[in-house]
Amino acid sequence: VLRRLGIDRLPAVAVFADPADPGAAQVYAGEPKHLPLARFIHAAAVARSAQPGPDPLAVQQIETQADLERLCIAPAEASPVPVLCIIGVVALEPAFAESRAEHARAVAVLESVLRGQQLRSPHAATGGSGDDDDDDEIEAAGSAPSPPLRAAWVNGLGAAGQQVRALFGLSDDLPTAVAVSPRKRAAAPYRGSFASADMLAWAEQCYSGRGMRRLASELRIADAAPAHDEL
Repeated sequence: VLRRLGIDRLPAVAVFADPADPGAAQVYAGEPKHLPLARFIHAAAVARSAQPGPDPLAVQQIETQADLERLCIAPAEASPVPVLCIIGVVALEPAFAESRAEHARAVAVLESVLRGQQLRSPHAATGGSGDDDDDDEIEAAGSAPSPPLRAAWVNGLGAAGQQVRALFGLSDDLPTAVAVSPRKRAAAPYRGSFASADMLAWAEQCYSGRGMRRLASELRIADAAPAHDEL
């Protein structure tokens, strides 16, 4: 790590502004004093906050762990309230027009879910997906009429899609989806028809805790082992 960052003397300070991109670290080269070091860290934080995040209404593709971090985990960590990430597992064979059309319809459903969520009433401050780590169960605690949602898709025919299906125990029938709560490290597979109204109702239930199961492993698509523990 030191060699990659060009650090040849210790102690040293490096700021990793983007956890999903360790290569973008900034190394402090000033005096080891409080004021210049504080200014360096503050400038790095300001630069990071000025960078635009992913469009909350865009449904982008997850191909790597960095994509998962950027599209699902980072927005959840940055939000003042818990965020639910819907990952659609969709088949796409770009060489075939029918596959491209089916893929476009599935992504349009995910986009419709996000738009539907935006049109509903503002998110209630309380809900079963909150950060009460003393709770062993994720239980419904009243309705959450407008759960903060993000959505992304993964090609179910590719390596990343196969890992997602194995990690969350998803069906081989595509398209399918899983709701993930990065803060709670919990997830729930989708069992219904791939339709926006049904999926939004399901997301609301997941946000209140119904059907969610804690993950027994880290939220990493590189780990393809099934990873659910019953609550």
